[in-house]
Amino acid sequence: MGSNGVYLLGVSCPVLLLVTGGLSLFFLDNGEVMMIWIGNSVSPQVLLGLFGVDDINNVDPKIVR
Repeated sequence: MGSNGVYLLGVSCPVLLLVTGGLSLFFLDNGEVMMIWIGNSVSPQVLLGLFGVDDINNVDPKIVR
């Protein structure tokens, strides 16, 4: 995973993810864990388009939608 990317990962079994160098958001949907990983160097325009903020520090880690 690159530091300038945003990734959506999904797993259907229990798993321990250890990720550094970014912000990780976890969701549970019908027994499936979804994770959005945001790299530290992602463009402000991408953050604005996806999350409505232009700085990774302003992304709400409790986002549900």
